[in-house]
Amino acid sequence: MIVGLLAGYRSVLVLSAILSIFGTGLGLVPYLAAWRIAVAIQGAGIDAGELVYWTVLAVCALITKALLQAGATTLSHVAAYRILYQLRHRLVEKLARVPLGVLSGTTSGHLRKIVMEDVEQIEEGIAHAIPDLAAGLSVPILSGVLLLWVDWRMGIAAVAMFPLLLGVYLLTLRATRPHLAAYVGAISNLRSISVQYVRGIREIRTFLHTGTILEELHDALDRMARVGQSFALSSLTPMAILYAGLRANVLVLIPVGAFLYLSDEISVTDLTLFLLLGLGINAPLLKVVFSAGNFFWKLKGASAQISTIFETEELPQPEYPQRPDGYDISFQDVSLSMDGNAILSRVSVTIPAGTTLALVGPSGAGKSTLARLLMRSRDPDLGRILIGGCDLRQMEDRHLEGMVSAVLQDAWLMNATIYENILSGRPTASRKEVEAAARAARVTEFSADLSFFVGEGGRSLSGGQRQRVAIARAILRSTPIVVLDEATAALDPDNEQAVREALAELAHGRTVLVIAHRLDTIRNADQIAFVEAGEISDLGSHSDLLQRSSGYRRLWKEYDSVEGWHLEPGAVRSLPTVVQRPGQAYQEPGIPSGMVARFMHLAGPGRRTLMSKALPMLALEGAVAGAPVIAVWLVLDRVLAGDLTRPFAVAASGFVALCILMFVFANRLSHRVLWQVQSTAVSALQARIARQMRQIPLGDVIARDTGSLEALMSQHSAAINFVTPPALAMRAMVGPLLSAIVLFFLDWRLALLTCAMVPAFGVVMVFADRVNARMLQRLVVSNEMLSARLLDYIQGLPTLRSLGLSQAYGPVEDALETHRRISLSTVTALMPIVTAGWIFLDAGFVILLAGGGWMVLHELMEASTFLLFLVVSLVFYAPLTDAFDLSSQLRLLQKSMSRVGEFLAIAPLPEPETPKLPVSLDLRFQDVHFSYGDKPVLSGINLDFPAGKIHALCGPSGSGKSTILDLIARFWDVQKGHVTIGGVDIRDIAPELRSAMVAVVFQDSYLFDMSVARNLRLARAGASDEELYAAAQAACCHDFIMALPKGYETVIGEGGAKLSGGERQRIALARAFLKDAPIILLDEAAASVDPETESHMRQGLAKLCAGRTVIMIAHRPSTMRQVDQRIEMKDVLGRDDR
Repeated sequence: MIVGLLAGYRSVLVLSAILSIFGTGLGLVPYLAAWRIAVAIQGAGIDAGELVYWTVLAVCALITKALLQAGATTLSHVAAYRILYQLRHRLVEKLARVPLGVLSGTTSGHLRKIVMEDVEQIEEGIAHAIPDLAAGLSVPILSGVLLLWVDWRMGIAAVAMFPLLLGVYLLTLRATRPHLAAYVGAISNLRSISVQYVRGIREIRTFLHTGTILEELHDALDRMARVGQSFALSSLTPMAILYAGLRANVLVLIPVGAFLYLSDEISVTDLTLFLLLGLGINAPLLKVVFSAGNFFWKLKGASAQISTIFETEELPQPEYPQRPDGYDISFQDVSLSMDGNAILSRVSVTIPAGTTLALVGPSGAGKSTLARLLMRSRDPDLGRILIGGCDLRQMEDRHLEGMVSAVLQDAWLMNATIYENILSGRPTASRKEVEAAARAARVTEFSADLSFFVGEGGRSLSGGQRQRVAIARAILRSTPIVVLDEATAALDPDNEQAVREALAELAHGRTVLVIAHRLDTIRNADQIAFVEAGEISDLGSHSDLLQRSSGYRRLWKEYDSVEGWHLEPGAVRSLPTVVQRPGQAYQEPGIPSGMVARFMHLAGPGRRTLMSKALPMLALEGAVAGAPVIAVWLVLDRVLAGDLTRPFAVAASGFVALCILMFVFANRLSHRVLWQVQSTAVSALQARIARQMRQIPLGDVIARDTGSLEALMSQHSAAINFVTPPALAMRAMVGPLLSAIVLFFLDWRLALLTCAMVPAFGVVMVFADRVNARMLQRLVVSNEMLSARLLDYIQGLPTLRSLGLSQAYGPVEDALETHRRISLSTVTALMPIVTAGWIFLDAGFVILLAGGGWMVLHELMEASTFLLFLVVSLVFYAPLTDAFDLSSQLRLLQKSMSRVGEFLAIAPLPEPETPKLPVSLDLRFQDVHFSYGDKPVLSGINLDFPAGKIHALCGPSGSGKSTILDLIARFWDVQKGHVTIGGVDIRDIAPELRSAMVAVVFQDSYLFDMSVARNLRLARAGASDEELYAAAQAACCHDFIMALPKGYETVIGEGGAKLSGGERQRIALARAFLKDAPIILLDEAAASVDPETESHMRQGLAKLCAGRTVIMIAHRPSTMRQVDQRIEMKDVLGRDDR
């Protein structure tokens, strides 16, 4: 796939390489001019015409070189960004065709990483490696041809060290290869855990001890630090030798050149040429090796991950598509297994067109699987599914999607407005039709403004509000076949009947497959199928099944029993005993505003090591890096003075060898320290970001997309580079500073000429920084938006497929195009400035050449001094080229530090310095005011919740019921008033005690991609197996857990994807049992489960609530029976909308 895309841009990439080769060739012209001028000076002398000729030629060459290189870079980036766009587009299209059952085994964070980070790796190879490879090969080839033409022996000597260095590079690859797979795996694991941490932040804040993070995240951070450090340190020695080898060929050139010169085999000008070009010939050759190796490994690593998606077997498409004759549905001997477990077994049932089939039965029986098979989320292993006599496998996906609409239990909404979400049901609908659908589904009752943004997955709305928007979408879609999977489970009674009427109108004359847990809603269905253990054990009308199906009767009995359920009385629980600590223990230090101060602050405990060990070694490295040039200067000085000897040449070579050893030592030591600082500092920073998510108001977390928060934790923090910027900074400062001192010592006039273009170069760099900062901000926003849209798309694939939007999802299309356009505009905006920087930097050498030649011409200085200046100036200019890389690194560093600093600067919920102890468990709201942004929710409410009593919050969706629970759990703080426990404001209670006092069972509880046991132990890390079993038995889930493949050690998938909704809720209830808190908050915990599960959960809830203070959100009258206090939110608030 990737090779094919590259082939499509072959001509552009070849042209980029050609421009790079010609540009690089022109870059040798100033050196050729220097040689010709030196020859003339050493010969009969140079005249003004010849000096002007070579100067003008050098100026024209360097300008043309800069333009050609700019063209090469622009072309390679144009090709790279187009290839990335097409590759991501094809990956998204592929995900739309892969069976959803296959994708459920892969976390959304891992899939997003492949589409974002792995694809991005290819851009660096295409945009940079291709022109770099062309330039790197052309310099040694052209230089080699020139050197061989002058003297073949010196030509061989110039490249003699390269085979040895190539061997060292191969050792580098061999050293890192064993660590590569572990490194890639650690990155992927961290991405996946980070996404889950963000999505499960409510559960983490509820169950984990304050100041701690999820153990799996801690392990992932520790593994990433350990593996990343091992990967980097494995190649320290060969990498240090490679960097030292950039000018190591001087070890051969000096003795060989001296021997030939003393033997009168070559002239002093020839020796000067060889030493000038020889000093720089290794660098481009090594750049070729680095670029080629980097490109190869990045391409290989990225391709391996990308191929896992492209090679996934997709749903087969018919060669000759068929169209159904009618809308009757037939399941014929359908069987399905997943992970070796039978899900469905020989299911056969027919739904005549225009009739309704209701699926009822216990959790995990296969009801939702049957519904998803009808939408062709995957194909059955055996049997077939027909619509109008046509097998689904013989229909085009777009035709099937156009026939079926669905309202799923977990209503997913795209991150857009309510209007756009409803319109997605039928994009060609008029505004009047959209508004009519919104009214039918009672959407306008909670939001008359359909332009309200619903947030990622619709999380800005309550569960009932999300379902109403999804129902409006289905009403507008108006397809002949409708699938309803507990479509009204999260609705309050005031709206449920009206929405049912709208759904009845939607279902009229259509073929309907409905899954219902509220059995009274399907009593009048044309057919009812009782599903048990993956089989339809009985089929008929309600009255027929009551007569002959024991399972159906049992289900109804359990459903009816729920109507009369009651809560067990018990002794009022006492306050839990915990060790209280002052709030300062959890306060993180502030973030400095200055870039250097912030950089050192984020280095954490490693900053002292950075200052005392790494920077001195980097300074030594920078100082000895110029040793080969100094040795060349000393040799040439002796040559020009006429007293060069072989012993001196050998001594000069020995000096170079000694300095190379010192360089290797300093480089190895400094980079070992830098990588240790990098791994520990980044790991500590990532853990700090995770803690920050626990400590700030929950609204500041959910206001950000999951993709943005995941990128903050796993990308931006890791991009704070403690290795490259310090190394580049010291290299760019030490070498030029020392060489400038030497140059001024030799001749202040030539020194001024040498530094003449440095101010202009500095101005260009400052201007480039400003432009890049502006463009980089847009690029960061674009990157985060694309990441968020991709994650949104992956998580919403089931809904998108049901809407026929999986292959044409507008937000992803727009984000891909925007990211491509902004990426390219960043390059085109910077390229003229960078080109000017190249010209100014290269012009410095030409000015030195012209000015020095003019002074020699007019006998204002010795020719020998001028020639020595040409050599020493290389030490001055070469490190300055690192300023480009340093500037780029600093911009990236600033971007990441700004993102991280902005998030860490959010004020956490304050903790008391002197905690107070509640005298009871009585809860009270006193004149409480609370708003979400500028949207008021609670205004001056006063509520009392006596300890040991059961309190029910009632009212329409969006009336503030969940907000009451969130304030008790302290996900937010009130803006005015007080929430007290036992007479103490919850803000004055120690976080450990407050956490131990409250347990929450959410309506849509989140489970992590780890074992059942680990999910349960979030509530109490040290719980024994016996305590786990007891909690599970109390929640009536022990039996089904033991039936899982590995029992309590079964890994249940991201979000508990491998379990049914009822099974997930029972595990969440068991988790609350295990916490054993005296205050229980229930957010419609049993609203979306089947009657059997609900019966079990009610029994469990009755035990859980005994003797505790319970505050529950309730929509159903059966839930509110025998409660001690029933609170109507509309009476509390004085209005019905909030």
